[in-house]
Amino acid sequence: MRVKASRLMQGYDGRQARFRFAYSDPVKDSGVSKSMETRQVVEESASKVFYKVFEKGCLEADGSRRGLFVDLGVHFGWFTVLAAAMGYRVIAVHVNNLLQHL
Repeated sequence: MRVKASRLMQGYDGRQARFRFAYSDPVKDSGVSKSMETRQVVEESASKVFYKVFEKGCLEADGSRRGLFVDLGVHFGWFTVLAAAMGYRVIAVHVNNLLQHL
């Protein structure tokens, strides 16, 4: 297991959604882990869209972000952690096929 700080969404508004993200060996996982190891971001195009939605949506009257983000099929949890880093409450559910018989 490895952990790195994200470099997510620098420059939109001077703020950054900074958080630390755990991932596995990038040699064994050429998707999420390799992307995180080399670029410190996962699914960059989709992440930019989510960032813009999180940045402008679900604001309370006082300006706080108390919106709720529900992530079904979490996988590594990238978007869940992004939402939490931006002040949202989150519910994350990921079904493990190996445990279906229980």
